[in-house]
Amino acid sequence: MKQKPNLNRALLTLALCLGGLSATAQNQKVSINVKNATLEQVFKSIERQTSYRFSFMNKTIDSKADITYNGSNTTVQMC
Repeated sequence: MKQKPNLNRALLTLALCLGGLSATAQNQKVSINVKNATLEQVFKSIERQTSYRFSFMNKTIDSKADITYNGSNTTVQMC
């Protein structure tokens, strides 16, 4: 199914755009450098670097390792 990679990209975009409940949460920065990673691996990377926590059901996200992203010192901000 071709829509799964698009769903992963949409979820990753959502993850990077999440706003926090406080001003300090909105200014958190992350560096993500992954090649052929799963969305779960990307979420774990963000969790290690911030106070954000992700909750999802494994059956709702694609487990295919097809995400490549390189970004350093990227601000997580509210969209």
